[in-house]
Amino acid sequence: MGQYHFPVNLDKKEFLHPHKLGDGCKIKEQGAGQYGTAAAVCMLLTSSLNRGGGDWREDNKMAGRWVGDRVVWLGDYSEDNDIPGVNAREIFKELRPWRKTRKGCEYKDISDPVAKELEKEYNFKFKGKDGTWREKEYPEDSSSSAPKPEPEPRPEPEPEPQPEGQEPNPEPQAAPDAPDGGNRGEPDGEISSANFNVQKDRRQIEIYCSWDHFPSAVAALLRASGFRYDEAQKCWTAPSTPANRKLAATLRMN
Repeated sequence: MGQYHFPVNLDKKEFLHPHKLGDGCKIKEQGAGQYGTAAAVCMLLTSSLNRGGGDWREDNKMAGRWVGDRVVWLGDYSEDNDIPGVNAREIFKELRPWRKTRKGCEYKDISDPVAKELEKEYNFKFKGKDGTWREKEYPEDSSSSAPKPEPEPRPEPEPEPQPEGQEPNPEPQAAPDAPDGGNRGEPDGEISSANFNVQKDRRQIEIYCSWDHFPSAVAALLRASGFRYDEAQKCWTAPSTPANRKLAATLRMN
């Protein structure tokens, strides 16, 4: 099962029970716990209180309680010579941390008042009955339901410079005489249920149309983006710009 450890004040004859502070009884469990046994011992041993930001609350009744005392993390596998001048094994027998009643025990369990101070310091609650391994219950994050700020509008990109002697991309024109061919190319007739939104930077494009108008919608979109239908090659070709020449962009309507 492994060894169980309990923080013990040898001078005040007080101890902490890790289960009451939301931690396991093994020493590494206490060291890794959040707002539990390790935080409690830290609070009990803090000196020079209330002298700057980040200190414990001014009305914390347990902060600094163990300052100057002999404090050990006592294990249930302790042997007589583990602590110089102290019979550690006998102390753990006297401690009896699993007893339901402390009657007749010289050592006092101060876990409950320490737990209350931890709850106030870190804004949570210990949940569970006495004698059980308690859990930490945190309040719901109210910030998740708070309205989020609107994103700042992104500046529109500047138009791409054109080489000297070259005309800028033309505005959308009438459909070229592309072959019908069913779903290949551009069918005849007007697009009555299509809605196009071509952004100025030509990078974000939205199409809303019924499925039977999809080929016509794509063709209209390509025209709006400056593409041209090549009858000989049976494909749509991108306008001649420096960026498109680098990408060698050609979209084939297969």
